[in-house]
Amino acid sequence: MENNTVLEYYKRITVITDRLRKGRRIAVLGESKGYMEFLEKYCGITDYIRITTVRKKAGEKLTYIGDIKDQSDEYYIIVPKFTKDLDMQIRLFKNGYDDYEGCFFLNHGKIWIAKGTKDYTDNLNAKNNEKSDAIISPLSNFVKKGENYYVYLTD
Repeated sequence: MENNTVLEYYKRITVITDRLRKGRRIAVLGESKGYMEFLEKYCGITDYIRITTVRKKAGEKLTYIGDIKDQSDEYYIIVPKFTKDLDMQIRLFKNGYDDYEGCFFLNHGKIWIAKGTKDYTDNLNAKNNEKSDAIISPLSNFVKKGENYYVYLTD
């Protein structure tokens, strides 16, 4: 299992993902031995599937995302390792998995906003130069100050 900070993050985020997945089967995108171990050991979930966006990698233990296309009523995709970016979001959307309703990224990338931007808030409740109450992945690249995370400001 990964370090205690990551374990605690997985425990906290599970409250959110359980509510969002609404009983659907979990599909884990990418390699994440630690997250799959967490699902089994701490959540008792063993019926998840592993998926890939690369057809050549698919096989006995790895399902190609195209094989579960438009099945978001049956599967909820959790992305534990890849950083959330537009390219990956588009790939998932094209396969029928909307952000949050159909999939969830555990690792959010940097948020860049223009210097002087006022009243910036995103869907994680991150605000420019203010403390955030959001559950931010310890795997991400947010600036950490004290116990809180900040969004980056461009110069």
